[in-house]
Formats: sequence, C-alpha cells, structure tokens
Amino acid sequence: MLSLADDATKIIPGHGPVSKKADVQAWREMLVKIRDRVAALAAQKKTLEEIKAAKPTAEFDAARGQGMIKPDMVVEMVYKDLPPAPAKPGKHKH
Repeated sequence: MLSLADDATKIIPGHGPVSKKADVQAWREMLVKIRDRVAALAAQKKTLEEIKAAKPTAEFDAARGQGMIKPDMVVEMVYKDLPPAPAKPGKHKH
C-alpha cells in the first residue's frame, strides 16, 4: 500500500479514520516493533502468557490499544504467526 500512495493519497480503512501515507507508515513501524519484541521473547523460550505479561505493546497501548483489537490480541496474533524455531542439529527422527 505504501508504494502505491503519495503524500496526497487519502486511505479509507475498514475501521477508523481516513488516513494519509504517513499514518500507514507509522502503523507499519509500530507493527514491526511489536513483531520484533514478541519474536525476541519467543526466542528466549517464553510462553505466550509470559510474552503477554511482558507487555511488548505497552508503548502503543494508550494511543492504539483502545480499539476493537486489544493489545493481548495483537500479541497473540503475532506470536502465532512467527516462523517455527529451527530444529536443533542432531535431533533428527528416523
């Protein structure tokens, strides 16, 4: 979407106010930060509940976490979408 928009483009989302390209860019940057935080915690072998308790969305909750999709829901969606951990060498099933 960002590659199709310019500074004059108006973006009409399914939910929420009409946005500009800068708004979509900020939203994407927020999602990338949350994804990176959840992935780092998952790499530490934290459970989903431990990751939720760590509040990886806290920086954004006041401004963005009051809508239909709550912060814990975002964390759960990101967690479930992470690629599986790589298999450990020497642990092949025969």
